[in-house]
Amino acid sequence: MELLPGGKRILVSEMAVGEHQPGKFVYLDIDTNLMTEVATERGGSGDWGDPACRQRSPQELSPHGIHLSRTPEGRLLLLAINHGEPESVNAYEVTDGAAGVRLRWRGCVDTSYNFNDIAATADGFVATHMFDKALGTGPQAEKYLFGGGNTGFAVRWSKKAGFVRIVGTEAGFPNGINVSADGRFAWMGATSGREVRKIDLSRNVQIAKAALPVAADNLSWTPAGQLLATGAMDVHTLVECSDHGRSCPVAFAVVRIDPDTLRNRIVFRSDGRLLLGASVALVARGHLYLGSSTGDHLLRALAPPTLD
Repeated sequence: MELLPGGKRILVSEMAVGEHQPGKFVYLDIDTNLMTEVATERGGSGDWGDPACRQRSPQELSPHGIHLSRTPEGRLLLLAINHGEPESVNAYEVTDGAAGVRLRWRGCVDTSYNFNDIAATADGFVATHMFDKALGTGPQAEKYLFGGGNTGFAVRWSKKAGFVRIVGTEAGFPNGINVSADGRFAWMGATSGREVRKIDLSRNVQIAKAALPVAADNLSWTPAGQLLATGAMDVHTLVECSDHGRSCPVAFAVVRIDPDTLRNRIVFRSDGRLLLGASVALVARGHLYLGSSTGDHLLRALAPPTLD
């Protein structure tokens, strides 16, 4: 999820259930609590990314992680992991006005990596490679992902250098990733590793890591410049529910992280009954808005005073 400028709308990626099934983008109007599908325009400039990458049809769109940033010209740019065939990173220019939120295609980059989340850099993006696609999907892949060993790493892409693996980022289930406003650093959450990693983007190398009390999923910024990591308290219960093909409550928490020191503490807890598979938290208008990797709705809760 991404909070749009003005703080009145939240852009949401709705990944499809099932491999290579179509998904969509929607936005939440905070004033009305209504969800609306985002209009996506075809035939954009195509000036971002790899010129060889072709524009996808809506049937080929299965968006996963997203990131909103400003271009040097002041335009809003949305990057999205697309699990359609073939796998790609898609870029869109975002307009948010009286007619609603609209996306206009700007380009894409095809990839053989199995990305989860993404964050824009001045010359491209950084993203998390979860695990090799050859492992497939299903219970065996999940056991590998949540087994505690290293399964993936962070990757950087630019037009000049292409894909570059970031040194030292090997981790158990690399998941959410975000960048600093000045583009100097990135932070990555490791779900089964229960860690946060800090990356120096000037050298493309990991420089610090810290344990977390949750199986970190996505990372977001608070208005005060702190990072939030959202995830399950007990990853074994999460996997057990998935193995049996059912959704069940799994206790989760939101953790506040100091981006400099990586010191962290829990600022919000839930038993999971109101939101299955909590994966991300955003602060807007004194509330936490929480999204899910397995559920069909968002959750709103009062934000702790330290977050607003």
